[in-house]
Amino acid sequence: MPANPSILRVNGEALDVMSAPLHESVLDFLRHRGLTGTKCGCNEGDCGACSVLLVEPDGTLRSVNSCLAFVHAFAGREIRTVEGIGSADAPHPVQTAMVACHGSQCGYCTPGVIASMTEAWHRDEAPDDAAISDQLCGNLCRCTGYRPIREAMGKARLERDSKETWDAWMKPGAAVPPPASSHVGDGLFLRPAMIGDAIAFKKQHPGAVYVAGATELAVLVNKRHLRPDVMISLDGIRELAVIRRHEDAWEIGAGARLTDIQDALGGEYTALDEMFRWFASRQIRHRATLGGNLATASPIGDSAPVLMALDAMLLLVSPEGEREVAIEEFFSGYRRTLLRPDELIRAIRIPRGVEGRTAFFKVSKRREMDISIVSAGIRVATDEAGLVTEARLAFGGVAATPVRATAVEAAMIGRPLAGHDDLLDLLEHAFTPLSDVRGSAVYRRAVVRGLFEKFLADEPAEAAVFQATFSGGSGMPHESAKGHVSGAARYVGDVALSRPMLEVWAIRSKVACGTLESLDLSAVRSSPGIAAVLTAADIPGSNNSGPVRHDEPLLAEHEIDFHGQAIALVVGESLEACRLAAEKAVVTIAERPPPTVPRGTPPRVTIIFAPISPGTLPRAAATVTVTTTRSEPLSRSREMSCQEVIGNFSPRADSGVATAGRDGEFRKRWNGYRFKT
Repeated sequence: MPANPSILRVNGEALDVMSAPLHESVLDFLRHRGLTGTKCGCNEGDCGACSVLLVEPDGTLRSVNSCLAFVHAFAGREIRTVEGIGSADAPHPVQTAMVACHGSQCGYCTPGVIASMTEAWHRDEAPDDAAISDQLCGNLCRCTGYRPIREAMGKARLERDSKETWDAWMKPGAAVPPPASSHVGDGLFLRPAMIGDAIAFKKQHPGAVYVAGATELAVLVNKRHLRPDVMISLDGIRELAVIRRHEDAWEIGAGARLTDIQDALGGEYTALDEMFRWFASRQIRHRATLGGNLATASPIGDSAPVLMALDAMLLLVSPEGEREVAIEEFFSGYRRTLLRPDELIRAIRIPRGVEGRTAFFKVSKRREMDISIVSAGIRVATDEAGLVTEARLAFGGVAATPVRATAVEAAMIGRPLAGHDDLLDLLEHAFTPLSDVRGSAVYRRAVVRGLFEKFLADEPAEAAVFQATFSGGSGMPHESAKGHVSGAARYVGDVALSRPMLEVWAIRSKVACGTLESLDLSAVRSSPGIAAVLTAADIPGSNNSGPVRHDEPLLAEHEIDFHGQAIALVVGESLEACRLAAEKAVVTIAERPPPTVPRGTPPRVTIIFAPISPGTLPRAAATVTVTTTRSEPLSRSREMSCQEVIGNFSPRADSGVATAGRDGEFRKRWNGYRFKT
């Protein structure tokens, strides 16, 4: 037996987590114990529905994603869920404001919103509009819209007379230090207190994974079913979380949370301030570490380019001692670094007083909560004559690793800082990026050029203007609003957890197009905790889920039409049992190349009209061939959906010709009607 129990305090109650599965998240732990106010949306930290409050020993509140926190990593900590913030009878001021401002509709995301709002409300200084925007960007709401939620936060921040009382209510209880190790089934969760101990554990268990913020590792566990047998937590190593200010440099512990780094360095490096603002969400930054972001070696990680521009160094520690590595030399390939198996990143050293102007840029499909298409950290110093004396042009998303445009940097030395055509052309062709779903290689090269031109222009960013005029009005409050904001509202999934019910997991195709030749499910059926395995042969009646065309099989029977198509359903006592069993399925598929759209084929649209009469909205079938600008593979399901579309007509006074746009966006003006799908 360990010296100490594994205790997680939840809403003031001490809960033993020793028997929790090794890979269980705080979210699942809470929901399986009846605290269903906290919701599961995306299960990867994007939606914020799972947000809870992590209560620090000094009483500071941090809204974090419980789906990305392993429950064993939170042993010895304290959290508050929406049920422990306030109640329907004694609501917290942010809960009252949300009801008054009509801040919830379906209410599913509302508990997570309440957690983030509560963090903001309890800060020493009332948050301004920009801080509210930053606080709430990690909480998605698809039905209410953000205006009433922002209004509720604006209303609540003006009503802080009771803050002292609520601060006392949120005060943490006595902490129970967790044991140094937890044996969980066949797995092991280790909690070293020293860097040397962590490295020794890694040598003893080579297949172990380090757990810091887990903002990436937990996604792999949730989405890809990664199941390491041994996990080594770095949370308890204080040395890794220390941020030291020296005369010539900042030394940032690799385990320091990004929000702590923001607070410590805020205002000294404007480029870092900008990078942190667009780095994921505040919930993510409360757990993510700078060392972890670099160790993952993602080519589109946000921190590497700006740290390259600042000439940062990494301090790597091992049993043999410590060594320094320049950050641009740290990345050895796609998702690979110079770290040896017995090494850890101890700290990141950022020089102070670096010369020149530094800027960070990020281009992504969304302004907030999105990964980069291209990111850039640029620093240029000039002398009194305006000639360049030092240049750093670092980019992410343009190669297998974050990389500097060293040839362009060298060509800039001794020249005026300006958009010389030869430099811009050299920069545009300095990298050979790949094309993917986020952007083509041509686009990325153009963005690299454009970002440097933006740096040269040095135009001040437009200040965000927040329109905040709605005060809730005198309308009738949502009849379930109090339940939404307190976590008392019960949804189908919440009710199901309180009943003895089975779980289902689908066995899916790993190819996009082919023929299902054989399916051996014997090992799946004999797995522990499995009640049934269902295939197309088990479906009574028609194996089809298509509401209109009746061409969408529920379970694949012969043909595979798209990647991820369901082939069989595993029914068992738990989702984990189903997922483990599903991995034992032996599926044989004869793969075929997906259909392609020939390059240059002109689009053709044929619309077959049904008989119509004036004033009606007739339905019609359209057979469409869609052409893109390049030859592009399509799954069969996408091809079929493009070929046959059902749409509605609305009367128009004019007439015209049929046109076709990409991905099934069609408009038709014909005989007084406009066709649009």
